[in-house]
Amino acid sequence: MAGFRVTGLFPFDPNAVDYSKCISNRRKEIRELEVVRTIANPVNSADYKSTLKVLEHHMDPPLLDQFSRLRDIGDSSTNQLFHIWSLCKDCSNTQRGN
Repeated sequence: MAGFRVTGLFPFDPNAVDYSKCISNRRKEIRELEVVRTIANPVNSADYKSTLKVLEHHMDPPLLDQFSRLRDIGDSSTNQLFHIWSLCKDCSNTQRGN
């Protein structure tokens, strides 16, 4: 019964769970997966530059201006395209070709 109590299953109590143990293990798993993905499919600065070039070619100038302004002021827009564009900008400037 003590095992069920510690997990919060019986009696039901979500506050009984030690989430720090769960989350730290999950973070380790996620980091390991990221390492595997990086090794399996490395992306270098040339890839980011190429992606950035395609994105900017197909973006309307007003949207590109808006993204540049947001990036200049450090705004963290919720727009996913902005995040991808900004990531490509950052990585194409900071990474060197692998």
